Amino acid sequence: MVQTLTVSGTTNYTTGANPRAIAPNLSITDPDNGNLNGASVIITSNFNPNEDRLSIAGETGTTSGSNIIGTIQSLNWNYNTTTGVLTFTGTATNDVYQNVLRQVTYSNTNNTPSAAARGIQFALGTNLANPENNHFYEFVPNQGIAWTSARLLAENRRDDFNRQGYLATITSATEQNFVQSKVQGNGWIGGTDGTTEGDWRWVTGPEAGTQGTGTPFWLGGIEGSTVGGQYSNWESGEPNDGGNLGEDYAHIIGNPNLGQPAQGKWNDLGDVVEPGNYQPQGYIVEYGGLQGDPTNLQVTGNVTVTLNSSKSDFNRDGRPDILWRNYRTGENAIWTLNSSSPYYDPNNANQGVFLTKVDDVNWEIEGQADFNKDGNVDILWRNYSTGENAIWQMNGTTYNPDQGVFLTQVPDKNWEIEGVADFNKDGNVDILWRNYSTGENAIWQMNGTTYNPNDANQGVFLPKVDDVNWQVEGLADFNKDGNVDILWRNSRTGENAIWKMNGTTYTPDQGVFLTQVPDKDWQIQGTADFDKDSNVDILWRNSRTGENAIWKMNGTTYTPDQGVFLTQVPDQNWEIAGLEDFNKDGNVDILWRNYSTGENAIWQMNGTTYTPDQGVFLTQVPDKDWQIASPSSNYSLNLIG
Repeated sequence: MVQTLTVSGTTNYTTGANPRAIAPNLSITDPDNGNLNGASVIITSNFNPNEDRLSIAGETGTTSGSNIIGTIQSLNWNYNTTTGVLTFTGTATNDVYQNVLRQVTYSNTNNTPSAAARGIQFALGTNLANPENNHFYEFVPNQGIAWTSARLLAENRRDDFNRQGYLATITSATEQNFVQSKVQGNGWIGGTDGTTEGDWRWVTGPEAGTQGTGTPFWLGGIEGSTVGGQYSNWESGEPNDGGNLGEDYAHIIGNPNLGQPAQGKWNDLGDVVEPGNYQPQGYIVEYGGLQGDPTNLQVTGNVTVTLNSSKSDFNRDGRPDILWRNYRTGENAIWTLNSSSPYYDPNNANQGVFLTKVDDVNWEIEGQADFNKDGNVDILWRNYSTGENAIWQMNGTTYNPDQGVFLTQVPDKNWEIEGVADFNKDGNVDILWRNYSTGENAIWQMNGTTYNPNDANQGVFLPKVDDVNWQVEGLADFNKDGNVDILWRNSRTGENAIWKMNGTTYTPDQGVFLTQVPDKDWQIQGTADFDKDSNVDILWRNSRTGENAIWKMNGTTYTPDQGVFLTQVPDQNWEIAGLEDFNKDGNVDILWRNYSTGENAIWQMNGTTYTPDQGVFLTQVPDKDWQIASPSSNYSLNLIG
């Protein structure tokens, strides 16, 4: 038996926040209780070397060139900022490796980072795993080694799980990119035209074939072409056979003296190469795919880190802001906040920004998100008198009327906007609707700021829920499958449920009922991962007693022993206005507004714990017609949609 690695799901990182644990629930099991010699964590997709960082919680390490190195629990660790590869080496028990891998964190050095989600792969063993084919790779340094010798040595190597090695065969652009960007090295690979000049074949690994004749991938010299759609990556002017000097073996260029464009390209060389810029410094070994290799190994796992600026960060400084609307005067404003108390200074003209006034107070702010994908938070509006809908395409904290986009009008005022999220995972923010007269539910699959009602692919009806006492209370990825789910509460019966969505599709067998809460005064106030276990939790407030509580969820499961009561706030005029990590300590905080006195406050949370000394009062706004429109109570959607 060998170790089994279990890790998956989605972890949410807010830009500007402290490093976030990627896989706190990762597990390593092994009936034989053996040891491990190494492990790795790799940013496999959308890696940006200028801003992405992997580390270990509480560890700073020592910087040496492009490497950050350190030790933890007798293991040596090394993060290469150029490749996005974090490695651990040292012989230790499974428990030690499990504990250390659970502490691996992701952070980003840029307050306005590239927004695409990062793919993170965990792998056991001392070699690097390619998520495309689940093969493992290593570069073996051996300056000046002959190709024929490297081939034999590679085939005599075994990885940590007893798979046989071979000189790497690079058969796709994705594999090439992995070897070039993660494994690196100026070394031999398993291609040769040694049998017939110009007939280049992979003669190692599975591509060697049962007869050992190899798999053709290139025919000819400089003017040649690929065979049967096979992949190639020759340097310009290669393969040239060295001017008929018998250059019959392929290697990857990895010498910086040859310039950046040449890095990773292939060149043909003789079996033995004299010292110089092209002399191989070793060879690249691949493991996986051979007959006789162990099967059913589960030693890798992948996690997605979603990475977006907060949906309430209008000025893109990495800190959440507060959006206000006055429902009497039609005024609109933004408070741009600091990341510590005092969060807002009313005497600082740079922190308070008035937006264009909207006199018709039937226009209500229904959401905020980056609809047009320009890196700015936009504002979604609905007019509950006329049925008009619109998006303000913001430029930071600035809006001009020519930046407004009208959407399809929905005259039936019973249709209410329930939230915005990327349901179909196409990179566009979609709009969820519910009709509180008919019980119909629908999703507008947006194309940026455009919706076409005549395109059947853009409008999706969900199953009807006739009982209009069922209200949508939140959107979040509860079961960690990368899909946005829908949280419901029945205001009459006290029932609670989650629709586990599959994109924009829901079937009744995907519904989960939660614990019933018959007391109708208990109201759901928001969703967020308060205790940082990668599960989305549910925040409650009792509008009669002033009690407050958090349900610490386990996916879509809740049991009463997972409930935590917070400090009671008996004054019912205090309402929870939104959730955000205001002080950027990695904990979700709670924003309050008192609609009697006009007071505003932030509870700076410590996980699911709050003590009165963690409360901060903001500037009082006595005019009760000023209402907080952002941040949202669906904090988890700041990060996934």
